[in-house]
Amino acid sequence: MPVAQLTMLTMNCLGLPVPMPGLRTRLRALGVALAGTGVDVACLQEVGQWRHLALLRQDETIWPGTAAQIYPYAPKGGLVTLTRLAILDAHYLAFHERGRAASLHATERYQGKGCLRTTFDIEGATVVVFNTHLSANYTASWSYTNTYAKVERAQLRELAEAIATIPRDTIVVVAGDFNVPRGSWLYDEFVAVTGVVDPLAGSTEPTYRPMIGMPARAAQALDHILVRAPRRLGLQAEAELCFRRPVPLARGATGYLSDHLGVRIALRWQIIPPIPDVLPAPNEAEAPAVPA
Repeated sequence: MPVAQLTMLTMNCLGLPVPMPGLRTRLRALGVALAGTGVDVACLQEVGQWRHLALLRQDETIWPGTAAQIYPYAPKGGLVTLTRLAILDAHYLAFHERGRAASLHATERYQGKGCLRTTFDIEGATVVVFNTHLSANYTASWSYTNTYAKVERAQLRELAEAIATIPRDTIVVVAGDFNVPRGSWLYDEFVAVTGVVDPLAGSTEPTYRPMIGMPARAAQALDHILVRAPRRLGLQAEAELCFRRPVPLARGATGYLSDHLGVRIALRWQIIPPIPDVLPAPNEAEAPAVPA
């Protein structure tokens, strides 16, 4: 039976809308690295300014499709989905819960955090990709009573509700910086409610390198690509972490492409021909004789 496939990755770009030494050089290097992966879809987070998009996209021949919600100064929520595939539909869903204004979530509130939903047709199968970036947990504590964890739980519930609206015969991929560790109660609850599968389940390798000011315990597996697919398709998924090592940047310097690693995935499933609504009429020559 013929097989269809989709390759994609998720990456937090660390493109904050604040002055950062070497930001443009690093984002340009990240754009080159993204193009070199050859994936069909790249879900990006923390694209903090519109001018950053040109550095990450490189040119239209590499990524002919781009999904992002128009918003002042930057893509809404900092979310951009680059693709080599034709986009059937793109829609942004803003989270209702974005934390208190008088908290460290203040800046995130004005970014319009949410999820970017993009729809594709791949060999007759509808594929819906959610690109998301949940609010940060600045305490790196995911207890039931933690204020930041409560905000994340509310956002995960909103994301789960959005996934629930997608028909069960559709392939759904949820990718992004969840800011929620694999194996935490928040992660487990979301997986159970949505029915998604994590190809990296069991891996505890951190995808985040804490920046100055963040606790060392923040080094967790926070970036995920999760999949829900009809069983009849026999979908198979292989995932791995990418962008692990420093790369050449400028003037002989090297550095990491971001404070996050990327997650890359390859999906394969069986192409099942559609069942016709009306059966073809039998050929007259092959039709059985009718007794007189």
